Amino acid sequence: MDFDELSEKASRALFIENVALNDLLNVNLLANQEARDHIASVIFETYLHASIMKGLLEAIKKTNEALSEPVGQVEPNRLKSILNAQDQDEAEAMEFYSQASIELEDGFLKDLFTAIVKDEERHHKIVSETAFESSK
Repeated sequence: MDFDELSEKASRALFIENVALNDLLNVNLLANQEARDHIASVIFETYLHASIMKGLLEAIKKTNEALSEPVGQVEPNRLKSILNAQDQDEAEAMEFYSQASIELEDGFLKDLFTAIVKDEERHHKIVSETAFESSK
């Protein structure tokens, strides 16, 4: 994954979302209650989109920091134990997001939680494979 390119795209998206949010908030100041009721979900989701882009930029920063740490030398069985514990965390997250996605109404949040479930499944597979490989 090219973090520099991803960072540029996330920064651009954050700018776009902030402009849209500013415009929406200005419209909200002028709108009657009926119009506000109609645009409330758009305001919420635009805030959410901007927050996701901020989170993406933070994730890139933290991942780069983590990758710059010195390489460890843990014993294979200990690494397998650590990875198995991490896999349990992934399973719990997968269960939480799966249940939440079932409970949410159709829309962006349901799709987001469903996408996170798929990502947690992928994490589970990666961690499990890494634990298996580390025990060889």
